Amino acid sequence: MVCKYITLSPITAYGKGCRCLRCCLAKKKQNKKDYKAEYHKQYIHANKEKKKQYIEKRREEKREYINQVRKKCFDCGWAVEPNILEFHHVILAEDNIKLGSLLSYNSIKRIEQELSKGVFLCPNCHKLRHYNKTTNKVDTTNRELR
Repeated sequence: MVCKYITLSPITAYGKGCRCLRCCLAKKKQNKKDYKAEYHKQYIHANKEKKKQYIEKRREEKREYINQVRKKCFDCGWAVEPNILEFHHVILAEDNIKLGSLLSYNSIKRIEQELSKGVFLCPNCHKLRHYNKTTNKVDTTNRELR
């Protein structure tokens, strides 16, 4: 290995490579990266089931949190089956995320932020809101956000 930092390296003539500080540190750093990558692969392979259980536990915690918030329709008060309620974004933004995808990668704090941008509606009220928006009709409910 010819050193790119030293123009003349007598050690390279013997095939041992450069022994300057920069080359030694670079080699050490690369060896450490390789070791960490290999260790990470082995750890993931050995703990696949543990990781799956952890992910499922976190998803369940997030689902429970959403179900605590999702009690009844914001417009009509319908509360027969809360799992049927749909989330309606009142505050439209580019970073709005669908509620289902929040369960995968986001924290409960991020879910709280997203839930503060909208309300839960029954399917009928949700369709009415979107219908009123597309036909430029005035929303007759005149309810404030939470």
